[in-house]
Amino acid sequence: ETWFSLEYGKDMSMLRVPVRAVPAADADAERYVAALERELAAAIEKFAKTPISNSPASKYYAPRLGLALWQAQLVEDAYALFPDRKPGDGVEAKIAALRRDGDVSTFVFANNGNVDPAKLGSIQK
Repeated sequence: ETWFSLEYGKDMSMLRVPVRAVPAADADAERYVAALERELAAAIEKFAKTPISNSPASKYYAPRLGLALWQAQLVEDAYALFPDRKPGDGVEAKIAALRRDGDVSTFVFANNGNVDPAKLGSIQK
């Protein structure tokens, strides 16, 4: 070690940052969960419009499914963090349908797309 590195370390150890207490606000939790629900609805809507095959937009099927499932997990985690917050209209049903479609999509991709699209899940039409 050099004298310079020791002096630099001593100067860095003297740095301080004031700590401020931030009060928890229930209104922020409400807005946060509501924003997550809106993002989930948008992700599901975009996913529902994406055909699984025979279209140029089909290349977006897997990423949009992944995004929708990720948003669904975020919403469920938010409900766990804020137990007083009740799910919005139909959110739980949308998440359940999305998970069913995710399971069906995994089956379809595992079978190289050799599945009748008419037999696919409840969101995909």
